Amino acid sequence: MILPIALAVFIVVILIIIFSKPFKSLISKERKFILSQGRADQATVVSIDYAGEGGRVMINNQPWMKFELEIHNGANPYLVSTDAVLSYSQLNTIKEGKVVPVMIHPQDLMKVVIEWEKIETD
Repeated sequence: MILPIALAVFIVVILIIIFSKPFKSLISKERKFILSQGRADQATVVSIDYAGEGGRVMINNQPWMKFELEIHNGANPYLVSTDAVLSYSQLNTIKEGKVVPVMIHPQDLMKVVIEWEKIETD
């Protein structure tokens, strides 16, 4: 009787660990802060890949993706990584080499949020 309960608890804990980062990035206070207080800039998508360790991770049947971005920042461009759960329509509008609008954290230049609603479709 105790073994099935322990196994169920173990599985729930593992699922929470696996899915906590994608959900955190969706509703994070920091994300909201960056969008409201951050500095607007442009970034070029350097690479796109699935974010989960060992393969694809889907959240509500939408892929969790990792992006490597080059922030333009005038004469001093730099690279940052970020992640997002995307709809397939969003995934189809963003490709390597595309310039996207971002908001940058006012104190930490390595924390960025892609402004999905401002991305133009090709």
